[in-house]
Amino acid sequence: MNARIPMLALPLLVACPKGDSGDAAGIVEGSIELDSSDVGEVTTHQVFGYEASGKALLYFSSSASATCDDVIDFLGTSRDYDPTALFEPGHCNLSALVYDFDGSEVSFNSDPLSVTWAINCTLGEGSFVYEERDQGDWGYYWSGRYWQGAPQDWTLTLSGGGGGFIVAEVEMNDYDGDFIYEFTQASGSGLVSGTTQASWCPGLAGTSIFMN
Repeated sequence: MNARIPMLALPLLVACPKGDSGDAAGIVEGSIELDSSDVGEVTTHQVFGYEASGKALLYFSSSASATCDDVIDFLGTSRDYDPTALFEPGHCNLSALVYDFDGSEVSFNSDPLSVTWAINCTLGEGSFVYEERDQGDWGYYWSGRYWQGAPQDWTLTLSGGGGGFIVAEVEMNDYDGDFIYEFTQASGSGLVSGTTQASWCPGLAGTSIFMN
């Protein structure tokens, strides 16, 4: 299994500029303390988003050098994509697919029918290494522990879009997930919160996660 969120996407040919969000637009931050004693820090230095037809997709990256194109490639189907540019060691990235958003300010509260969250944590020190994990399954894998999960107790408030920034206010706590390379479940807790702006990333429109 490759280090990616559960829902894969189609390859895209749309180029996007580097995000204009960055720290000046606000940061979602905190810590996720797993019951395995591992800790994933959340510090969203670059955030990208897109909304259309009543849906929105946002991706929160821990890397200050992340770009819209990096996110599209990560959500794509290519096993040869190296996601190093999106992740920082010891940190977690977030994504949110919102099913009922038209640009007006709206809030959601722990409703899995309204928002699908995914959290990917590259725990400890390590790097993405191209190798074979299953027979014939080559791809980039995190060399340390890799946790994937979702918040169970959360609120999300969105506004904006339509070609401009999407403003996102996030607060979450209590998490369920797995060390997906180890087939081991691990829950967690810890406040992650903040308000940020997602840079417009139109290429997300062609990803399967948005189109499904």
